[in-house]
Amino acid sequence: MVTDLRSGPYLKKISIFPLKEGPVRSKPGKNRTLRVPVRSGLVPLLTGPVSGLGICGYPVRGFIRSGPVLDRHYLGDFNVWSNEQVLMEVLNYAHRYLKSPGRKLGCIRMLCALSESPQTKEVVDYLDNLKNYEKSGVPENAGTDSSDGFDLGRMRRLMDRLGNPQSKYKVVHIAGTKGKGSTSAFLSNILRAEGYFVGCYTSPHVRTIRERMSVGTRETPVSAAKLHSTYQRIRKILDQAVAHEHGFLSHFEVLTALAFTVFADQNVDIAVVEAGLGGARDATNIISSSELAAAVITTIGKEHLAALGGSLESIALAKSGIIKHSCPVILGGPFLPHIEQIIRNRALAMCSPVIFASEVGNKSRITGFGSVNEKPRQSCDILIEIEKKIPLSIQLLDVNISMLGYHQLQNAVTATCVALCLRDQGWKISDVSIRSALENTQLLGRSQFLMKEEVEALGLHGSMVLLDGAHTRESAKALVNTISAIHQDSMLVLVVAMATDKDHSGFAKELVMGLSFEAVLLTEVNIAGSNSRIASAVLLRDVWTEACTELGVKFTHEDTIDDLKSLDAADPSTTTSGQMILATGSPVLSCLRAGHKILQARTGKKPVDEMMGLVGGGNGGSREQRAWQRWWWWLWWQSTKECGFRRWLLDLCAGSRSGWRVPADLGIGGSSAVLRKAGVGSRRWFKVAAR
Repeated sequence: MVTDLRSGPYLKKISIFPLKEGPVRSKPGKNRTLRVPVRSGLVPLLTGPVSGLGICGYPVRGFIRSGPVLDRHYLGDFNVWSNEQVLMEVLNYAHRYLKSPGRKLGCIRMLCALSESPQTKEVVDYLDNLKNYEKSGVPENAGTDSSDGFDLGRMRRLMDRLGNPQSKYKVVHIAGTKGKGSTSAFLSNILRAEGYFVGCYTSPHVRTIRERMSVGTRETPVSAAKLHSTYQRIRKILDQAVAHEHGFLSHFEVLTALAFTVFADQNVDIAVVEAGLGGARDATNIISSSELAAAVITTIGKEHLAALGGSLESIALAKSGIIKHSCPVILGGPFLPHIEQIIRNRALAMCSPVIFASEVGNKSRITGFGSVNEKPRQSCDILIEIEKKIPLSIQLLDVNISMLGYHQLQNAVTATCVALCLRDQGWKISDVSIRSALENTQLLGRSQFLMKEEVEALGLHGSMVLLDGAHTRESAKALVNTISAIHQDSMLVLVVAMATDKDHSGFAKELVMGLSFEAVLLTEVNIAGSNSRIASAVLLRDVWTEACTELGVKFTHEDTIDDLKSLDAADPSTTTSGQMILATGSPVLSCLRAGHKILQARTGKKPVDEMMGLVGGGNGGSREQRAWQRWWWWLWWQSTKECGFRRWLLDLCAGSRSGWRVPADLGIGGSSAVLRKAGVGSRRWFKVAAR
């Protein structure tokens, strides 16, 4: 809450005044008195430069249209340390209600780090003095349950010094190659929707380290005041532990201990904890069987191979290390048969019942796509029927999930299975809470479309920008499927930055095989605040060149994005070549704008909802017509949910595999299909998907 700013060594006060017309201006200077008029309705933004936070130093102007959150809270007088902090705190709660031109600042929450408060900075500075494997990379075999693995003993000794705060609440422990962050978000929101006081610990973060911990009944980062208070209380214990371990305690170990202590201090009912690396030797794996409500393994894939033993089998063994005696295990999947068997063998040895979210009887599927408040959503049916050691059953039709793609549906199903398992243990969790949480869960950088005003603030007028953190072959494939389902006819420009320890070639090949790009722009960004793990843009360009050559994709090579400055819609050589452009560039914003120019040149006019960005798509003028058709279809499709016609229609499409042919467009039951419906005076095509 904004009122968390009351505490701490802040320098100035904000006073509340009656609402006046226009923004209230503040005097120049770092520590200035700021006026924030507040009433139910409009909250004028602070006015003044936001250098270091704003894109190209945009001034802070305009209004925030308050939503339910701001309506319920009186901001009152409180201490702040800078214009920037107040701005970012307000944006965290009201960014959805930004009104142009103030919405120029909406892009800050997407693309820039928050300016940390002095309280948070003190914690971050302490952690930065410790060994940080996110910056330097994880040693070989460090995540395996072997002599080369991380010493879990030092984490246990640290927690003993702190009084074992993790023993004061129940824990759901989630591991997996992909999907564990989304599953954690879905599950924690289900529990919050039911009214439980929930702690959630995930990694990594996007804007501030406080994102890794959330406490309470709302999905917001832990406040700087709460984090700092707990840190100050245990600071001497941490110093003693670091000295006793001869400096070997790591950044992640101390941060995990801090998170578990925060949860205990706040008296959470239950904590959802995401493993950092592997499972068996991860710092989070100090939870005993008496504290563990459930263990969850989402997927097994080839990531962190060297750190986890070098094979899928060794990765499965490492992640199955979170299974505890007699505690239920929920598997997401799907898994390769022999990988699934490795996990099941571990569960059998621990006498732990297994719940498989990808069970044949679980017939969840995507039934369509639409848009709510300019944001795409997918309509899903979640049908779970398990009749084994722990019987689980639920039927949720037309759940409108904002996290897109079949992989996110699978994550939602996995989280639902965990919720049902908790319900079987006696936790009160209603179907209404499950539906509400699944529909309202969102995560930064997971198939995230920027809003129109945010795109315009970046100087990309008329484009669509999609942000996604895909960095493996599997996640690249999921991204391809998502873009193909929502914007299959789009012109695409891809902006890519990666770490050195990722499968660059597999990632590139998956994208090149699945999508057609106008340009791929390779860039560099710091990873965990360091440049030690950055894959150079030149290296990535060479990888993409090799992938395109191997797959027979024609491309034009440009050294840097500076060579693209001559792009002009009137130049035939740039608008008709049709070949993919490969180039390097920096920073990210320059690459986005270069991609925007390419799309303009290829279409020969100002783009209309072209897609580009840290993954994007869109095409020319026909996009508006197709969007209207899809929306019309979405409304009509929703109107059929109470009648048998929808089920008949899906069954009819599924029957195409047995003779009746439907034109291919989107997956239905694993195949492809589209429904064609006659419009007034013309034929129109509408999408429907089911799995």
